[in-house]
Amino acid sequence: MSYYRINGVDLTLQPSDGKWMTRQPIALDGNGQPIYPVEREFQLSWDLMDVSELYQLQDFFDTLGVTGTVSVDLPTLKSLTYGFTTYSGCVMYEPEYDVYFEDHPTKASLLIARIRTI
Repeated sequence: MSYYRINGVDLTLQPSDGKWMTRQPIALDGNGQPIYPVEREFQLSWDLMDVSELYQLQDFFDTLGVTGTVSVDLPTLKSLTYGFTTYSGCVMYEPEYDVYFEDHPTKASLLIARIRTI
């Protein structure tokens, strides 16, 4: 079974959902065709999580200072079957969350950027 991982470590709580973000064109070529950036983004989301699970995400973010990048296991973008691929050299944004519900952060999300899928 495949799992979401950061730097080879399984996330304590697997996301409720995850999605590849839609790329926005950066320019148009001479024929009016959109030119897209090579790098992509992926967003992981959780409906409800324990404080210790949020701590794990924040700890990954806080340790970015060593190299500035992470490797992340995400669903493979172009594949005939569902599976995971390890993408390295990625940038991780700081985890976000909404209000606390009975001591649990709600609507947490984590954006992974600078993902090269080619």
